[in-house]
Amino acid sequence: MNREPRLGAYPAKECPVKTHHRFDPTVSLPERTSDPGRAALHDRGLEHEAAVFAAIVSTRPDAVLISPTSRHPVEDTIDALDDGAPLVLGGTLPDQAEGRRRGRPDILLRVGADEPARYVPGDVKLHHATSGTGTVEASPVSDMDRTVTVPRGSSAHVEGDALQLAHYTRMLQSMGRHPGRDHLRGFIVGGDEWDGLLPDRFGATWIQLDEPLFRTYSRSSK
Repeated sequence: MNREPRLGAYPAKECPVKTHHRFDPTVSLPERTSDPGRAALHDRGLEHEAAVFAAIVSTRPDAVLISPTSRHPVEDTIDALDDGAPLVLGGTLPDQAEGRRRGRPDILLRVGADEPARYVPGDVKLHHATSGTGTVEASPVSDMDRTVTVPRGSSAHVEGDALQLAHYTRMLQSMGRHPGRDHLRGFIVGGDEWDGLLPDRFGATWIQLDEPLFRTYSRSSK
């Protein structure tokens, strides 16, 4: 029996042809070779994520960390949402037939006091989420309900990050777990050094998801 594929957040920012070929049985893909550099980068990303989670848990004992070795990560995540956890770290959302989505948002932040609890998504990234000139909205990870404007511009990674956050947002909306159109935003905890701009080592950079920030490529555009 053919099962329609469920796509995670990464295909949301990848080339659609690449994604199509991955699932097309008539396409023969070249055998993947080991890449020590990519493996090392992956390991560094996991170390960064663990450090971010440890920093959050040390200042937010009310945060729920889903164990990476859990045998039932989806059930554990839903239990945390049902309990109204203020922060859920390392969760896994249920696969969705509508939209063919699957997702593992690194962080879910509760917004408001509605029941059932509603959340906006965050992701942990090794790359910098800020650079250059301009300003961004940011929050210390110890108090992500507090938002301040800091003098830094957005990085080149923001489009891909925004697409992943939008993917998780659609999943939360389908679950009835999103706080609504007034909260169409998400955040990235990147590898930025905040240099006294925030009280914490790690900060969350907010990305507004309902603003036209990017131009979609079109071969026919003039």
